[in-house]
Amino acid sequence: MRGEANGEEQRHLHDAEEEGEEEERVDAQRQRAQRAARPSSAPQQQRSAPAPGAVMRSVGYVGKHRLSAAIARLDQELQSLQKELDELETMKPASVACQEVISSTEGKPDPLLPITSGPENASWERWFQRVRSSRSNKWWASKGSDFS
Repeated sequence: MRGEANGEEQRHLHDAEEEGEEEERVDAQRQRAQRAARPSSAPQQQRSAPAPGAVMRSVGYVGKHRLSAAIARLDQELQSLQKELDELETMKPASVACQEVISSTEGKPDPLLPITSGPENASWERWFQRVRSSRSNKWWASKGSDFS
């Protein structure tokens, strides 16, 4: 009887341990899901204990020089954007510029295209003329076309 009682106690302890492990697994899964839901740019916190004698350092720490350099870079970018905005405000509308381009190029021939007054080879002209065969005209006429 005593062995049976110990066996039951061991079973109850074993069941309690399994429930504890199950809760730990669920907690670990929740933590993983929370980490995955966080944006990647957020600083990650380390939960492990630091080694003795190690210097504690914040993940979001930025030195004074880097910070001042970043501010100077942003100031330069702001100034360049302000200059560009001022130039855009003083510019003429695009339609005026387009009309100027059209008027300056309207009467001039394209320098990249050859100037030809007629066909360079007269034999090529026959490919662009209408077919004069009476047989083909009859065929088109039978199809209801007015090419004849």
